[in-house]
Amino acid sequence: MFRKQILENAIRIVCQDRRDKYGQIEDNFGLIADLWSSYLGASVTAVDVAMMMGMLKMARIKTGKYTQDNFVDLAGYAACGAECTPEALQEKERRVADVPEPIVEPMRSPKKKKSGRKKTVDTAKIRALHNAGWSAAKIADELGCSNAAVYENLRQMRAENEESEETEKEESET
Repeated sequence: MFRKQILENAIRIVCQDRRDKYGQIEDNFGLIADLWSSYLGASVTAVDVAMMMGMLKMARIKTGKYTQDNFVDLAGYAACGAECTPEALQEKERRVADVPEPIVEPMRSPKKKKSGRKKTVDTAKIRALHNAGWSAAKIADELGCSNAAVYENLRQMRAENEESEETEKEESET
């Protein structure tokens, strides 16, 4: 594999395949960091997770019994680590601050409160913050809603996007 192919494969895997399966990298690496921190009894960050996963790939490469995918994954972990740095996360937050004030739409929460009232969730803001790279937990904290409400909203967004893509595909075939 040539370096351009390795980087292109890393881009495809990190920016599409893995994101679609596991969600935003800072959410996934943040969860891993929390689990590792608890297990180790020491603080581990999302950046640490990326670097340690990179070291795992380096150890596999060092054995001499590696695959080219180890190099692709190593490049991917480096990019993910860079995206999880405080500076990168601040840049994402700055971009979100430039988003116009969204329209508030009511949304059903998966769990009803005992009062029976539905919580109003700002779906446009969830979408904007998610697109800016915020984690679901951070969005929930910012909007004062549950993680489940954020995940449900994001699930609905994906379903709407898939439906729209199918419609566009059908229209282009006719």
